[in-house]
Amino acid sequence: MVEAFEAVLPQSILAKLESFSFAICCKDGGYAICLQSFKALSDDVYHGPLTKYIDKNNWFGFVDDVKSKPEYKARLAELHVPAAIAPEIELLELHEQWNDHNKDLNDRCEYLNNLHIRELRYKSSNGTDFTVGMIPEAQFCGGGEYTIGGSYFNPNLPTEECFISPKRGEAEGIVYSSKPLSYQGQLIEDFSIRFEHGRAVEAHARTNEALLQKLIAMDEGSAYLGECALVPYDSPINQTGILFYNTLFDENACCHLALGMGFIDTIRDYPNRTLEEMRALGVNDSMIHEDFMIGTPDLAITAHCRDGRTVPVFRDGTWAF
Repeated sequence: MVEAFEAVLPQSILAKLESFSFAICCKDGGYAICLQSFKALSDDVYHGPLTKYIDKNNWFGFVDDVKSKPEYKARLAELHVPAAIAPEIELLELHEQWNDHNKDLNDRCEYLNNLHIRELRYKSSNGTDFTVGMIPEAQFCGGGEYTIGGSYFNPNLPTEECFISPKRGEAEGIVYSSKPLSYQGQLIEDFSIRFEHGRAVEAHARTNEALLQKLIAMDEGSAYLGECALVPYDSPINQTGILFYNTLFDENACCHLALGMGFIDTIRDYPNRTLEEMRALGVNDSMIHEDFMIGTPDLAITAHCRDGRTVPVFRDGTWAF
């Protein structure tokens, strides 16, 4: 196995390994640790076999093979890893943690999709009392995704949400914001939006109410919803207590909705459907897509399924499953 081993090591790492008795190496996208002196090379990036540098008796193995072994951390400790190289060691564990996080989101989406939800009902002590309909052909998505070409990637970092595009024209009730909305360099604070037949028909805010109403009136589709996203209130982003003034961060703090454009890639088999077909299914169209947070510590979300079941999805602001 070692003879066929090839590595791609940046000079930034090689330079740190010149006088140390270990090396971080890559094979088939995995990582390994070798307890062997490794002389740094002068190339910016080294491509090639490492047999002349690696003693098979000192081969430690791949992380996937040794991660569960109790001696793993002990052996790392024996290396007396210098501070300069410690971040590279930490990346091995972070890579595994990120894979676990993606799997958790994927499993939750699969559970939700198997419920065949007809509508979601939101209730909170702040006054939120709201129902939104689902598109039968839509599915919850979250974490990593695949491109049409089959490449796996994470479109958003960080990511804590399981999201779906709801059905245009099916939203009733009122929602109250739980965090300020940063829009066009201004904060819209303490606001509420009331929906009838899917459309936002009334909106009020303690600050910048006119800006909120301008947002809703931006075009014909901006008064309709394009996204429902489920995020536990105790998410890492929310626990920071920071408002980032950037939706791609702030939306990962708690449950949110979005006014405007829906996501066509939440529709099953979307590459083989026309845009007109997906609009007809109920995916909203608009020039905007603006997320606003409605998650609270006591938010309850209940799924009303197509087979008549009623299933708790969120209780006390977090997952009920």
